[in-house]
Amino acid sequence: MKESFSKYCGECKKDFAPGEIVYFTWLENHSFCGNCKRKLVLINDWETRQIPKRGEE
Repeated sequence: MKESFSKYCGECKKDFAPGEIVYFTWLENHSFCGNCKRKLVLINDWETRQIPKRGEE
């Protein structure tokens, strides 16, 4: 799984936790949390990524 180096959700601006699974889309060129991914129903090109755990950045 690829890593995401975004620090926060592109929609709600919530900070991501280390090790959190997030969803990236090239359409918006940003990563989103699971709650916001469910709201963005018009986007169907998602890539699952993971936030690096502390010490892995």
